[in-house]
Amino acid sequence: MKYLKILWRIFRMSTMQSLIYRADVVTGWIVNTIWLTGSVALIYFYFSIGGLTQIAGFTAADFYFVLLCAEIMWASAWAFVWTNSELFYRQIHNGELDSILIKPINPEFGLMFQCIWVDDLLKMIVYSIGSVVLTIWFEIAVSWWQLGLIALIVMMSCVLMCIFIWISSLLCFFWERFDVLWRFLMNMGDASRMPRQIFPNWLQLVMFYVVPILVMINPVYAVLDNTFGWAQLGQLLLVMTLFSLIFLILWRAGLRKYNSAA
Repeated sequence: MKYLKILWRIFRMSTMQSLIYRADVVTGWIVNTIWLTGSVALIYFYFSIGGLTQIAGFTAADFYFVLLCAEIMWASAWAFVWTNSELFYRQIHNGELDSILIKPINPEFGLMFQCIWVDDLLKMIVYSIGSVVLTIWFEIAVSWWQLGLIALIVMMSCVLMCIFIWISSLLCFFWERFDVLWRFLMNMGDASRMPRQIFPNWLQLVMFYVVPILVMINPVYAVLDNTFGWAQLGQLLLVMTLFSLIFLILWRAGLRKYNSAA
């Protein structure tokens, strides 16, 4: 209950901050709308210019649907993780983590929830509604069971993205100014939205287990063509468990290495 109260206060503070900087919020929505429109147009051109009805067995409606699922994941990452990880990154180098670590709350919680981007929470809701409208508009053939699997994949993708972002930030404990992975994660979305069938088999393995781009959101395609099963779910859980352990190891080792402002 204590942590829920803290989250509520952080949410209220973030809401008030968004209302103070209304121009920034409006500008962000406009830029995001332009970007989303460009992504939709790009998918449209994929099919229209080549006169195609399907790519790797999927229609344009399937691509639009996966795009919205990916945007839900990215909105959740921006709402809860990106800003906090950037603050965390700066606090490591400036020796400012002490102010969080000495507070009478769980340090992981204190560092991970320093702020919340309220406008991205609204985007999550808008994209979720948009995916339902898209399913009805294009008459995408999905059962309630498939919708449940898609919702599960999206939630797992949100968690995995959060873990990956925090791992990229924790590496700064060991390699000063190492932000390559953090910036790479910001630009990996395009590959995850494409069907894995368009990649060679060896590259699929690399992009699933080594550089896990195809772990997030991409399994939605397998649900749409009825090839998603227990084996694929087990693979997702395996990758999530593996990187969760890596996160815990880096977190504990990083805090032991941290020297504070002194």
